[in-house]
Amino acid sequence: MTRRTAFGFPLLLVKSTQGWVQQRQGRFRRDLPPLEIYPSDGRLTGHLRRHFVFLAPNGHELVISFPLNCDLGFKEPESNTEDPEGRLTERMKLALDCEPDVEMACRQLDGGRFSYEYRLSNGAGAHGPIGWFKVALPAIAEIQWQSPVKWRARGFCPTLSQNQGLMEMKQGPPAWSEAQEPRLAAADPCYIGWMGGEPIAPGATLNGFALTALKRPGLVRAYAQGLYNMVSIRNPTPELVKAYLYPFSAYENNSLSTLVAGPKFAPDTPVVEITADFLRCLRDAVRGGELSDRSEFCRQFTAQAPALTERSKGEQIRILDRLSAAASSGLEQRIATTIRAAL
Repeated sequence: MTRRTAFGFPLLLVKSTQGWVQQRQGRFRRDLPPLEIYPSDGRLTGHLRRHFVFLAPNGHELVISFPLNCDLGFKEPESNTEDPEGRLTERMKLALDCEPDVEMACRQLDGGRFSYEYRLSNGAGAHGPIGWFKVALPAIAEIQWQSPVKWRARGFCPTLSQNQGLMEMKQGPPAWSEAQEPRLAAADPCYIGWMGGEPIAPGATLNGFALTALKRPGLVRAYAQGLYNMVSIRNPTPELVKAYLYPFSAYENNSLSTLVAGPKFAPDTPVVEITADFLRCLRDAVRGGELSDRSEFCRQFTAQAPALTERSKGEQIRILDRLSAAASSGLEQRIATTIRAAL
């Protein structure tokens, strides 16, 4: 079912665990390894000469630049010129020119199954449409999914291709600094991904992304991407340069992402394990800049999490009520809503 409206949702829309919770695009994380900005004049001086992949000033493209005499293997070039005339330079569009918003609803159905619904919007100021939407899950067995009109979905586990390639890249050249190491997918997740035959244009909204599963709700990461082409540089390309480009073929390194509710825990998962996982996700969001550890919600959540495993059901509800009241952003409310549904 497609719905196209003017971009005018309120900052926060929360009804209950049965209603919609919205996360505005300002809290989406830009998942991209740290890159140097490509100089406007194209001249690479100083330490920039040792780099071959850059972020364009517009933030929506990669700039690939390497010397014409570059060895086709992993060998560093002996003469790494700064002169643009002595370098081969190409541009490659990234998937970051959209401005995704997402609303979610989590409902428990008859028979103990849960329904997870997502409503995806693209900001009116976006430079391009949204063409992909993916949810990372620990496993995809026994999960049913539905798609909007003209979109198609599939489940896949790219652990043997993309993640293995990233591991090989980390073990060999080039030598990434610790801050530049590509982020590997935690616990080798699987994905349920939707691809749009009719992409979501700037200012438009699309309903109909849905999952149904017996697993209880947990926080999972959702990825939105624009339209892009990977990898469109001419051959032959040195293996050294390809190694720097490879991470950008993984969703974790070329997307906009946020936390949503998704099927994660088996029905008999102990509360202590569920609570520990929520704390891990919260800390990851703090490290990624999506949350502040100084917020009242984060402080209360960290302090009260042990009590959720020790107290009575009535006391758990009172703790969750206080957490919901302390939530001051869409993402904080999303976390509070999801843990309430999980417990």
